Amino acid sequence: MDNYNLKQYLAGVLLIILVVISDNSIRADVNFQSRPTTVKTFENDSVLLPCYSTERHSRVRWLDDDNNVLADSQLPQYQIQYDKLLHPNGSLEVMNVQLNDTGNYICEVTVGYRILRQVNSIEVQVAPEVITFPSGIMNITLGGIFQIVCEPKGVPYPVITWKHNNQVVTNTDISNRRLTVEVRHYDMSGYIECIADNGVGEPASSGILLLVHFAPEVIINQPIVHTKIGLEAKIECVVLSHPTAQIHWFHNGKPLLKINNHISTKDNDLTVTEALPSYYSKRRHVLIIRNVRDSDFGRYECKAENTQGLSNGNITLSGNPLKPIFESKSQAATPTTKVLSWQTQSLSPVIDYKFKFRQVPTGNESFRRGKFLWNLLTIPADRDTTGPFHTKSYKLEGLQPSCVYEVIIQARNQYGHSDESNALRFSTPGLTDIISISSTESNEYDSRFEFDLDNGIYPAPYNTAGSKKQCSLTMVTMSFTFLLFCVLLQVFYL
Repeated sequence: MDNYNLKQYLAGVLLIILVVISDNSIRADVNFQSRPTTVKTFENDSVLLPCYSTERHSRVRWLDDDNNVLADSQLPQYQIQYDKLLHPNGSLEVMNVQLNDTGNYICEVTVGYRILRQVNSIEVQVAPEVITFPSGIMNITLGGIFQIVCEPKGVPYPVITWKHNNQVVTNTDISNRRLTVEVRHYDMSGYIECIADNGVGEPASSGILLLVHFAPEVIINQPIVHTKIGLEAKIECVVLSHPTAQIHWFHNGKPLLKINNHISTKDNDLTVTEALPSYYSKRRHVLIIRNVRDSDFGRYECKAENTQGLSNGNITLSGNPLKPIFESKSQAATPTTKVLSWQTQSLSPVIDYKFKFRQVPTGNESFRRGKFLWNLLTIPADRDTTGPFHTKSYKLEGLQPSCVYEVIIQARNQYGHSDESNALRFSTPGLTDIISISSTESNEYDSRFEFDLDNGIYPAPYNTAGSKKQCSLTMVTMSFTFLLFCVLLQVFYL
């Protein structure tokens, strides 16, 4: 073997020896009574990390992840430190644990020429903390958009939850740290919170109090107030606003400047009776008119104004009757008659009723100008009713069989007429076509009859004795069908 090959051989043998020595000199978790441990603890606590070897050993050392010596049984200066204590059995006590003590702790035990290793860990858990940007009170105008950023801290890293008035919201970015808020309604006023929770201690929260600025909203619950001379009347409006609105009252377009014994005002805060907190003004404003005079009737305006805008609502003080309502239980119609009953409210005696009716087209009638115009009757009221409820019945006669009719009522007292009632439709017996008839909320009909259904009053005389003409071709159709059947029957038997 030449000199070069000999050198290569010796180098290989030396490498094998070094590997064997290295493999047998440092062993992990061999012949240890203790097991690798991860200790989860809190700041300022003390932690004992075990390191118990089953073999006689000559030295115990503790190292950190960077191989810095933390304790050494052969070096007195490393046996007792201000925050670390090496026990005779090899265990390491870490006192007054701080966040920077989190990490791995390596126990090295020297047994002869061998080094045995075991790794323990400390995980210092920290309760969550959180701050938001911005914080405190935020004043935002209705329609505004803004963002809130949440910065949590803690070990382990906290999970973030956003809440708006105790309701979970999800319109955040991917990291859940940034919340975008679009102020669409004044009810969005309230607390917006970022809540951080990592299971250590109590969750932490931080956020803002959102106050939405908006123009007043005027709510009129009773647009028409009915009264009579000599009584007391109350006109009310409810105003929602932030900032709080100033209220001004007007009568027939003129400001009410004189508040006296005849006319006074009263305000009530409605938020004090609500279960949930309110972050805007909600007040009821009442105009009280004592001993109503004739000059007090008319239109009243509740006008509310703040820095965001102006709004108003109208209320009419009227002595007129309320709109009549047809009673749901009425007698069935006969081919030529129908009994109708209705009720109205009036604090003053009702004088009479304006009763108008007309035939309603069903699709079978031939077109004839004037056939479907209104007929008008004036029906005296009963004098023995004291009110405020007034009931009246009337028998409508001279109707045509197999027809549909429509009726509208108005009541009148000394102050004028009520609004027109909703239209009531009914049919007289004999109509063979299937027609759905009910009270309606409007006077809208098939556009084919728009010209004939002019809402103007048609003062044609009303013949209560009836009419010789049929109002439908239905009866003619039935007669012709019956005659044809008889002819066919006779031909068959011939």
